[in-house]
Amino acid sequence: SYYLQTVDIDLNASNGQSWTPIGKYGSSYGTGLSLKYDGGGHTIGNVSIEPTSTYYGIFATLTCPYSGYAKGEVSNLTVVYNQQADITATTLQAGGIAAVGGTFTNCAVYDFKLTNLKLSNTSYIGGICGKIEYTQDIDSCSVYNMQITNSTISITYIGGISGGSDN
Repeated sequence: SYYLQTVDIDLNASNGQSWTPIGKYGSSYGTGLSLKYDGGGHTIGNVSIEPTSTYYGIFATLTCPYSGYAKGEVSNLTVVYNQQADITATTLQAGGIAAVGGTFTNCAVYDFKLTNLKLSNTSYIGGICGKIEYTQDIDSCSVYNMQITNSTISITYIGGISGGSDN
């Protein structure tokens, strides 16, 4: 499926609204998104993700071995977060665009801030994508003002663009 964003989108997090990431991961869910999402140079702004999400981002997963190795793509998109996320999960895949990633081209993320994490299991956190799987790529992408504060973290992989890769 191909999607083209034609206007800026305001997710209105300033009114206490939170976004639930699109897609799920794992054999019990069986979904990975094989979409091509072209942001058209537009912005998704005022983002706040549901604080109980284990897969944290606009998209939960753009790749998944349980769905025939779905390989989603995101391009030409800017995402702006409006507040720090206070996440209650003990394990986390988190990215400014996707938790578990596909291919990203010409994307930017601003103000991706996580706080009060209490991660005791293997986790991946990155500004664009938490974890890259199955030979996906990140090209011409930027992250501005990513912060992790006041957190207890063990066995966690953190990177400015991606927290880790299976490649």
